[in-house]
Amino acid sequence: MTGQSDSIIGLVPYYVLGVLLRVGLWCLGPDLRDRVELSTPLNSHKRLVEGVMMSKLGYDPYSGVIVHETPLVLRSYLFLQETAPKYLEPMHILMDIATAIILQVNAKAVVQHLFNCEKFKKVHEEAKEITISPSYLEHVPKYTVIGFLCNPYIIANCVAKTTTTFHNLILSIVLLSMSKKQRFIGAFFLAIPAYLNLYTIMLLVPLVFSLSSTSTLREFVKTGIIFICFLTGLLLWSYSVSGSNFIHSVYGFILTVPELTPNMGLFWYFFTEMFEHFRLFFICTFQVNVFIYLIPLSIKLRKEPYLLSLTLLSLISIFKSYPSYGDVGFYLSLLSASLHLVPFMKQTFFVANMLLVTTVFGPILFQLWIYNGSANANYFFAINFVFGTAQIFLVTDVLFAQVKREFFLDHGFTKKNEQGKLEQTKLKLNSSF
Repeated sequence: MTGQSDSIIGLVPYYVLGVLLRVGLWCLGPDLRDRVELSTPLNSHKRLVEGVMMSKLGYDPYSGVIVHETPLVLRSYLFLQETAPKYLEPMHILMDIATAIILQVNAKAVVQHLFNCEKFKKVHEEAKEITISPSYLEHVPKYTVIGFLCNPYIIANCVAKTTTTFHNLILSIVLLSMSKKQRFIGAFFLAIPAYLNLYTIMLLVPLVFSLSSTSTLREFVKTGIIFICFLTGLLLWSYSVSGSNFIHSVYGFILTVPELTPNMGLFWYFFTEMFEHFRLFFICTFQVNVFIYLIPLSIKLRKEPYLLSLTLLSLISIFKSYPSYGDVGFYLSLLSASLHLVPFMKQTFFVANMLLVTTVFGPILFQLWIYNGSANANYFFAINFVFGTAQIFLVTDVLFAQVKREFFLDHGFTKKNEQGKLEQTKLKLNSSF
């Protein structure tokens, strides 16, 4: 590391601030474990505790409709409960700190790779000012730590004690293994989130892209076999622990969306209003919609595995069946390694205001609907819809910024018109970064 700001020691104040924010909200704030914006049937702390208690009493936790955590998560929590109960409370804070450290290292590695590539790449003379600078490289760890530990979505998710905290930690290790080109580590840790919620299996594609610049079929097969072996091992281990009932309660629950309690996603409202004989068709349509973007994005971003991962994670958090603020906060924190794209983005102010307004008005309209009875489901879903739209605007803005930056690096900012005169290109950047 090149300076104090790059080291964990130099960033200690930000880590301390992150811990204090969580402890303060934990002690002084309201109980967030029942908030629909944070807790879903798949990550709820209360459902996890109930599943563990049923296991301790000798009942099958998957015999009812409450528990949808995987068997190994239940066993892990039971093990911690019996061996280290005093660490259960601060466990989520410790996982957030570990995630921040890993993301810090990963962001530095990602930007360092971009810096090295642009250093040896033939860049247009006019575009020298938009290349990665050493000062930006030096401050990326600080931006990453602040973007994660001070992210209100992540803080609230931690205080709500959801299992998304653990999920984010594992995903950060997957991203780090991509930047470090570690095939076995990446395949193993990718098998864990895929085992937990299925959707993250799409990250197998950027993992392969990160391992080799050629990304041949042989690379896909090799990495895919390792990943499938690890995932199969987790499933067989789960089967040996609790039988096959968990398959329907976990994966069947994710895919068929039987519980329509309100959340920050789009599924619950549509299927509440839908006739039953249309349900199967639209369930398939909604689920395919999560995966269908993988092919075009992989073709376009095959040389940018980190940006591809960020985009896929954002689409998962928007379109999956039971999303939460914890998913959104994680991919937003990944943008700290893509701040070089900000000058080329056109909708940052608009998107920021949309996210702010929906985050503030979401709980208000939910209160008016459920508790005060002065509103209805349309109000809350309207906020959810705008929240999802804001995220889509953000993703498209980031992708378009990447395209513009690549164009400027290759062709510069001016071009000759039909009369042979130089003129500014239409894709004008907002400002220098």
